[in-house]
Amino acid sequence: MFIPDITSNLDFQTGAASDSYFINNGIDSLDDTTDVNIVLIHTHGGVSGSSCRLQFKDGSLLTASNVSNWLDQRDGGFFFAGACSSAKYTDLGYAFIYKGFDSYFGYRGTVNTMRNARFYAAFFEHASLADVEVCDAADYAEDQVFLDFGYADDVGDNTFFGDSNVCLNS
Repeated sequence: MFIPDITSNLDFQTGAASDSYFINNGIDSLDDTTDVNIVLIHTHGGVSGSSCRLQFKDGSLLTASNVSNWLDQRDGGFFFAGACSSAKYTDLGYAFIYKGFDSYFGYRGTVNTMRNARFYAAFFEHASLADVEVCDAADYAEDQVFLDFGYADDVGDNTFFGDSNVCLNS
């Protein structure tokens, strides 16, 4: 599977209207016979206490407990959460891992800068060229941001859970 064939691409403006729709009609509808499902979500994120959450158009918030309760068991895959504080705490990332995703990518801080947009572009550009591990795509993207803008704390402030050696193509 190549990055241009991302199986589920959702964002705050045009994607899933609610947290339950995202799980029930988005992720749960993916082919579970393959481990190469790639989910990319770009939305608002935040924290409540010591828990991370993703926000949807209707204002609903996807939390670790929602993932644990609603998501069917997966057979692998990669989850990219481009949202502020989507990995400030480990609960949301590990909820996806416990449900069978191989790897979860998120941010500890904010992601609303040009540097982050460059990171996204370089991450998926590099991953679409050949079999690339998640960590290699991230390293490449950080290098590209550094070349264009210099060091950026917000870009370096990302987190992987699970297997960072997951190949994004097959």
